[in-house]
Amino acid sequence: STVDRPWCTARSARSNAPTIMSRIRQLIEDRVEDYGEGEDILDALSEGDGEDFDSLEPPVTLDESFPSTIIMCGLPEVPEEKFSKLNAVVGKIVDQYGTNERHMPMNKETGKTEGCVIVTFEDKKHADSAAQQLDGHLDKKHSFKVVKMDDFD
Repeated sequence: STVDRPWCTARSARSNAPTIMSRIRQLIEDRVEDYGEGEDILDALSEGDGEDFDSLEPPVTLDESFPSTIIMCGLPEVPEEKFSKLNAVVGKIVDQYGTNERHMPMNKETGKTEGCVIVTFEDKKHADSAAQQLDGHLDKKHSFKVVKMDDFD
C-alpha cells in the first residue's frame, strides 16, 4: 500500500525526493548484504540524493496534430498488380495541390487496397485547398470523400 511506501504518490514524490533516494539506496544496500552479491550495483549508485525535480527540464510535449494531412476515401479497391496504376491516377489528382506523400493501405486478407489514401502535403494550406476542392470530386465512376486528418474521428 502507499501508506508503507510514501514515495508512491505523485503529491509526495516531489517533496520527498531526497528521502526517496536515501530509502532506495538503503533497500539496495540491504539486498546486497542479504544475498552477498551485487557490489557492482552499489558501485553504479551515485552518492548523492539525485537531482531536485525543480531543476529538471520540462517534459517535451508531443504534437499530435496533422494539419497538412488529408484522408481521401471512395477510391476503388484494387489488387496489388493494379496498385501502381491507381497510385499514378491518385497522384495526378492530388499533385496539382502541392508536393505530397501518399500512403494507400492494403488489406492483407483480401490482397486489395482499402479504398482510401492518406496524403500528407508539405504545408497546411495545400492540404486545406485539396480537402476543400476534392471533397465530393467525381471521376468517371467515383465520388471522393475527403477530410482533414485532424477532423477525422
